[in-house]
Amino acid sequence: PPPLGPDDQKPPWDYFVSHVQTETGACAVDLWSSLRALGAKVWLDVKMDSRDEDAMRLGVEHCDAVVVLLSKSYFERPFCLKELVWACELGKPVIPCVPSDLKGFIGEFGGQPPRGGAAPSVVSAPDFLRGILSINVETLDRSDNQYWEVGVGKIRNAERKTLPLKLAEGVTMESAAAQAQAEIRTRAAAQAEDAKVAAEELLEMRRDLEAKRKASVARLEEATRRVEESTAPGGGGGS
Repeated sequence: PPPLGPDDQKPPWDYFVSHVQTETGACAVDLWSSLRALGAKVWLDVKMDSRDEDAMRLGVEHCDAVVVLLSKSYFERPFCLKELVWACELGKPVIPCVPSDLKGFIGEFGGQPPRGGAAPSVVSAPDFLRGILSINVETLDRSDNQYWEVGVGKIRNAERKTLPLKLAEGVTMESAAAQAQAEIRTRAAAQAEDAKVAAEELLEMRRDLEAKRKASVARLEEATRRVEESTAPGGGGGS
């Protein structure tokens, strides 16, 4: 791709890439590089001088389309939800994508139960955003250059569709977004509590094992002492 210049930091942009850095960071950078090599301007947080919330909203506001890189926890990340809500508010087209290793879980993103009663592999979208799956989800495969180029080409040529919201009667997008954020906080608190309980149980198990180890060492030392006493001269161990 061409070297970064001052113009890359200024609106407008052709694409805004919404993603979870810890899950699809490498994929996002590769996509940024590939799109720029094709002459596009791309807003990607790690390539921007300003990346706070105001800068993110500015990026969505002044882009032609929002590319959504779905990943396991995408729909429980507050800023990812904000970026989708901004796209809806501003009428921006959304192009959903998924890494090839998660292609089999697209249904779960839309709330479908896992196959065979298994535990969920990904976090499903909040109800009001599940219309995202009415838009064709493109696959990005980083394991093969040809497949990758096909995926990038599909993003470039994707039909521009806005995300259809699914709101209950009398529910506004703002209240639905607030509810989704509240549910994220509740899940996070529950996960933190579960992790705390698990850590305490593990610590108790370690204490129990250490106590048993010490008791075993003490018994071994006592048995050794008795053997030494019985075999020592005058210890009663001889005939």
